[in-house]
Amino acid sequence: MVRTLALLVGLTLLAAPADEKGRLRSIKRICVERFSGVATHGTQASEVAFASLFSTKRFRVTENCDKADAVLKGAASETFGQRVRSEGDNSTVRRSGGGFSSDVGALFGSGTVSESERLYSSESQRHASVSMRLVDAEGEILWATNSDSDGNKAKGALVDAVERGIRQLLRDMEKPETPAGKNP
Repeated sequence: MVRTLALLVGLTLLAAPADEKGRLRSIKRICVERFSGVATHGTQASEVAFASLFSTKRFRVTENCDKADAVLKGAASETFGQRVRSEGDNSTVRRSGGGFSSDVGALFGSGTVSESERLYSSESQRHASVSMRLVDAEGEILWATNSDSDGNKAKGALVDAVERGIRQLLRDMEKPETPAGKNP
């Protein structure tokens, strides 16, 4: 009886993932819920996450969350700003003089030379922040991350932040498992 119980416990331990990383690795099908946030930001972030997960070919991505092993949820925000720089320089030279001539009488003259230079530049700035979490069917959070981005020449801030989060998920899924009770 004790042997049978030990065998059943051993088989259960083999069948169940050893830790959170094991649970992450067992995920094959993911559903992406619409992210919260301003309507356009939430929708765009969800669509980027959907496309990024699909392109990894690591998961089957579904729109039917009832059939998924896990659901990706999140929130997205993007802020806009304007950076303005203005400077100027002015130079003015005035000269005046006068004299008296017996032929003409009094002569007076003056002159002014003025030069100015103005420089103005403006730069639009965007910053995106995205929080994502992967939740199993029982509602337990399996994984979570935050990512920020100011964008770059090739990608907008929101797209870059979401893609960074998805890359982090893939890295975390590939990390080696650590035995229970030990820190890496």
